[in-house]
Amino acid sequence: LPDDNVDGVLSCHVLEHVENFEKGMQELFRILKPDGFGVITVPQVSGLVQSRRTGVKIFEGYGHVWDFGDDFAVHLRRVGFQVQTVDVLKNEGDDESGIWQYHLVQKPAKRRVMDRSC
Repeated sequence: LPDDNVDGVLSCHVLEHVENFEKGMQELFRILKPDGFGVITVPQVSGLVQSRRTGVKIFEGYGHVWDFGDDFAVHLRRVGFQVQTVDVLKNEGDDESGIWQYHLVQKPAKRRVMDRSC
């Protein structure tokens, strides 16, 4: 897709399967229009401070190349997103009970250069 092309992005449980997740984040940022928004979720390991590779190759096992930790929002900010993290309590009956984090992202608007010749 061309740069600054879409109004919104939705990426739910995708980036943990991508070899270079930061490149994936950069692509989401690149295609998003200025002031565009999105929701990005990944499974996050409770108590894991720093994201790490799982050691599993793509398409091997369940395919998670990354275990994401508490630093996930930092990675989103590093590529340029403004980030708001929302904690959502999961149902007690779920296999993985606890908190899910939804990351609401926005691409900042481009600064307009004022024409001072007027």
